[in-house]
Amino acid sequence: MRIYAVPSLLIALLLIASCGRSTETVVIRSEPAAMATPAPDQIDEIQETATAVHTQFRYGEWQKIPSLDPLFASNTASQRAVQLIYEGLVRFDEQGSITSAHARRWQTDNDSLAWTFTLNRNRFFHDDEAFITGKGRRVTAGDYKRSFERMASPDVPSHAAELFREVIFGFDAYYLEQRDLTPGKSTNYTQIEGIIAQNDSTLRIELNRKDPYFLQRLASPYAVVYPMEAVRHHSALHRNPVGSGPFSFRSATGDSLFILNRFIAYQGSAAEGINRIEIHSIDNETRLYRRLATDRIDMIPELGPLLLQRLVNEDGDLQASFRDRYRLIPLGQKTLEIAYNPSNRFNITFEQAGSVLQNLSFDSLTDSLNIPLLEFERTSGDFGSEGFESVRQRFPESVSRRNVLLMNYPDYESGHIASAMALAMRADINVMTVNTPNPGIDALFITRRVGHDAGGKMDEQGSQTLVKINIPGYAVTLANVSGVRFNRFDWWTNISQLDRATE
Repeated sequence: MRIYAVPSLLIALLLIASCGRSTETVVIRSEPAAMATPAPDQIDEIQETATAVHTQFRYGEWQKIPSLDPLFASNTASQRAVQLIYEGLVRFDEQGSITSAHARRWQTDNDSLAWTFTLNRNRFFHDDEAFITGKGRRVTAGDYKRSFERMASPDVPSHAAELFREVIFGFDAYYLEQRDLTPGKSTNYTQIEGIIAQNDSTLRIELNRKDPYFLQRLASPYAVVYPMEAVRHHSALHRNPVGSGPFSFRSATGDSLFILNRFIAYQGSAAEGINRIEIHSIDNETRLYRRLATDRIDMIPELGPLLLQRLVNEDGDLQASFRDRYRLIPLGQKTLEIAYNPSNRFNITFEQAGSVLQNLSFDSLTDSLNIPLLEFERTSGDFGSEGFESVRQRFPESVSRRNVLLMNYPDYESGHIASAMALAMRADINVMTVNTPNPGIDALFITRRVGHDAGGKMDEQGSQTLVKINIPGYAVTLANVSGVRFNRFDWWTNISQLDRATE
């Protein structure tokens, strides 16, 4: 569950001879044998029998979940919830390799510029009032085409579109036109030309260029499928998500509690012993920990800075006093970057900005933050002191708030560290932090996660990294909970092998 790195593909190649344009592959992965999916009219009866046991799994997030619409899933907490409710063509497994999801097989031509996905016909959307009968209908290739085209809408963030607009044929032209809907302007592109629903169970995607990571893009939580009926009926999917994944949305209490029910018609590796999931979203680590300590949640999948201090010792192990109550799961490292913003309105150079950060004592910062195994790493050479002195004269400490340098931070965890850095700098220079994922010209320093975004262009144009900060990643469960699986991606969690669920 770590840094967004591209895993290796394990593929088997089958050569196929044909007339005209030759093709090569079939592949690449096929869906394993599974039990037959029940017909829609059988689902209610099976659901009633299954939920009689009322087993549930509860986990807590220290990040808020602002939306359950996949295209608005801007943090790892949202993306974890998305993977429970929705599904795409392919997915990552525990090793970070590609495996089948809705697509039971796929093939590509010999130059890898066209991919054909054959869908499992026994996949259904969750029941919802958006459908005429209230029953979820079969998922089709057309649903995937429309879900991809919604990525280009000016009404949604651009994260998902940035994953595909330069790769899929016709995506960029469609995207640019959708984002420039000037009144009276003629429309040249009514669809993404490179995405073709050949029939209900066959989807063809044509690329501009060979992309060895195309399947990894498709495994992103942004590239899942949902019905347009639900988007129109609910005015997006923020609080009424309708997917085809292992769990269906039941209810929400504000943005603090989300309840999901097991979707019996789901055909895949779901947690068969779990009928209900509670997601507790609490942006206060102390309150979140209190729920774990009183057995009101079973797991915290990502420890924030305060819980790292409380639960983890300097060797990276669970504190001895907690070993009979909790299970600590190491997840590798997360990395933050502090980068120079070349668009800053103060005309401060890269060398001057580097000199300012070079003046900081990272040893003192590490001691003050008191996060186990935290590491600061300078990524550039010696900048000298001249740049620091120049900036200090222009932005002395304790001057007007209008004469201030800003350091952005995108979320609570990065803000905890950025605020400590800004506090240390304020001994000499007027620096403040601002909570925004999109730094403007007022920001001299850009704080960003490496690989946090499940896709899209994370790097600001021309920005250069000055400091890397490595943060240890851990999850924690109650001691009698086991079998929860993670991989290198922050948002990926699998409970299909959960060994114990509370009743």
